[in-house]
Amino acid sequence: MMRNHRSKTAGFTLIELLIVVAVIALLTMIALPNYEKYVIRTKRSVGAAELLKLASRQEQYFIDNKTYADTLPKLGYSNSQINSQGDGVASGGIYELSIVSATTTTFDLMITPISTQQMKDLSNCGHLTINNLGQKGYRAGGTRCWG
Repeated sequence: MMRNHRSKTAGFTLIELLIVVAVIALLTMIALPNYEKYVIRTKRSVGAAELLKLASRQEQYFIDNKTYADTLPKLGYSNSQINSQGDGVASGGIYELSIVSATTTTFDLMITPISTQQMKDLSNCGHLTINNLGQKGYRAGGTRCWG
């Protein structure tokens, strides 16, 4: 009588591999939205810091010239867009810096999200603003945009 001996080889069954793939997919679905929110918040902090730096340059310009600057080049900005490191770039930035208004005694500054990822933040915080009195604001429905 002949016996059919099947040698047992080490490996994974298809079911085991499918379970592993399903677990990885589930973890990704949970982690990715949280990570994306963290990235948006981090980039918003970079934009807010750059807006504060722009306001500081406005104050220095006022001390030197007795009026506020009405254009970014007068404040030393060659590009109006900033990247995620806060560097000025000609294109491909995450925020656009702008002087909304400037007179001899007042100014209003704003950053506008321009990257696809930051645009998702429009309903939360959107455009961050600051004026000559140091009043920080936003043009959307958020409440913790500056912090």
